[in-house]
Amino acid sequence: MTPFRLSVMAVVGMVPLMAMAADIQPNSGQWQGQATLLGQDGCPPQMVDQMPGAFSENANYGPQQIAFPDPFTPESFAGDFAWVKLGENHWQAAFQQSNQTGMGALVADHKIDLYVRSETALEQISVLQVSFPPALAQMMGTSAPCVISSRVDHRYVGP
Repeated sequence: MTPFRLSVMAVVGMVPLMAMAADIQPNSGQWQGQATLLGQDGCPPQMVDQMPGAFSENANYGPQQIAFPDPFTPESFAGDFAWVKLGENHWQAAFQQSNQTGMGALVADHKIDLYVRSETALEQISVLQVSFPPALAQMMGTSAPCVISSRVDHRYVGP
């Protein structure tokens, strides 16, 4: 058998294996997480000043008992909103909150991407965009929406 033919057979033989690759099923049990502020853009100075403290105070959770459905879906894990499966081991949720103030609507758009990295590791990337009513934005010293990016690393710690 020629080396070329052997290589073609090996590649063709691997295609069904790759096609059968499945989503990872995270372990149910005790999980803990740690949030990290990745950055911000366009946020009012007083918010920027408070962000490091807010993340250091509220950056961790757990250990917390979490039972994941099989096959995995994130509903039992993170929030009361609709998750959409975007690809293998990748889920996304997006939602909007609007609060009326005396100066107009304060609108928060939130997008969360959740990646199942292994049976014992999940990664969550969040982007929060807050749009201020014009008069409030001027009072706070900004004209742009405030965009805050963060990551939460979730780790399995035991049964």
